[in-house]
Amino acid sequence: MTATPVPSAAGIHAPLRHAVGDYIVTALSDGHDDLGPPLLVDADGATPPGADRPLRVEVNAFLIQGRGRTVLVDTGAGHFMAPTLNRLAGGLHRLGVTPSAIDTVLLTHLHPDHAGGLVDAAGAAVFDVAEIRVHARELGFWDSDEQLGRAPAPMRPAFHAARAALAPYRARVAPFEGGDLLPGIVPVPLFGHTPGHCGFLIDGGGSHQLLIWGDIVHRLAEQIADPDIGVAYDTDGAAARIARRALCDRIAADALPFTGMHVPFPQIGTLTRAGSGFAFRRAPASAGFQETTS
Repeated sequence: MTATPVPSAAGIHAPLRHAVGDYIVTALSDGHDDLGPPLLVDADGATPPGADRPLRVEVNAFLIQGRGRTVLVDTGAGHFMAPTLNRLAGGLHRLGVTPSAIDTVLLTHLHPDHAGGLVDAAGAAVFDVAEIRVHARELGFWDSDEQLGRAPAPMRPAFHAARAALAPYRARVAPFEGGDLLPGIVPVPLFGHTPGHCGFLIDGGGSHQLLIWGDIVHRLAEQIADPDIGVAYDTDGAAARIARRALCDRIAADALPFTGMHVPFPQIGTLTRAGSGFAFRRAPASAGFQETTS
């Protein structure tokens, strides 16, 4: 692969590519949001030391190209959230990828910073041919009027946002429960943050793998050191803690490379055990995301 810079707009991360066997995975920044407390919460629901202030959370998405497919994993926030977000379209434009070139959108879950970019400010579909894949449990939860009625008032806008994001795609939504979604792309159930939250394991052939782990963490350093620290947005905090620790155990045991939607852009790494938690080991420059073109 020949190193060539990808043009960047001022203040916005440039898209960066990474080879995973037969696939090229490109990290795309949608921007960031500074979230006030309580964001991080411990197992007792208390704010951990040092987390009683606004904390910056980056929002990423990932483009997967190869084997005749062009796949987008999550879509950023679109017009649903802070003005420091909604940068994904610019990243795709700089890559020369039009929305109509994307044949599949994989959604880790339906929170607005992951699914909001499905629609424009008028509520029209951004991706005119893509099939939308989301876990059946996730779709069922946000579509449920019973769940909406039970939800606390601060959570109800998320229901409306999820429904608005999916509205123009209903004929193209294909829920999944397991099995390969595409050749070499497998969902990894990580329920807890939301009822159907998933990561996606990319197997490009041989030993070339990359896990996109969704929202297992929102703040890498704090939550890897202590996987019992969750976020106030977890639908089921206990289940999210179990999923986070189990996945960290797997990554450490298998030396599995991972990245994610809230991992500081655009890091790939693995985990090592450190006391009762874990430490992040960033992939060397030669094995991480690169300003390259195939």
